[in-house]
Amino acid sequence: MTQRDRDYIIWQNRAVRFYLAARTLYYARLFAPAAYCAHQALELIMKATLHYWDRSFNPRDAGHSLQKMTRMINNKARPSPSLTIPTYFSHEQRFLTVTRYPTAGKGVLVPASLILD
Repeated sequence: MTQRDRDYIIWQNRAVRFYLAARTLYYARLFAPAAYCAHQALELIMKATLHYWDRSFNPRDAGHSLQKMTRMINNKARPSPSLTIPTYFSHEQRFLTVTRYPTAGKGVLVPASLILD
């Protein structure tokens, strides 16, 4: 097993923890923290995938943009079928910002399909 393989497993484990937290919070009806944890789970697994498939990938350069990382994964890893992430996860980055900071006039809609998505 290479260091790259080990790194991928470490990233995956961290993503799974955020996914489990999202599930727990969602079923406890704590929707804003669930949305935040769901976004973190996706972001971590996407960064893990890019780290594995693209030696030039720098996680800091990717930031938090799920749309950007989706394009990168589809170009570098070429999954079949292509990776798609529901747009509500990245809409105005509300799952990252509005779930944590008071934001006048903005809310977060968490669909019933969050955990399945």
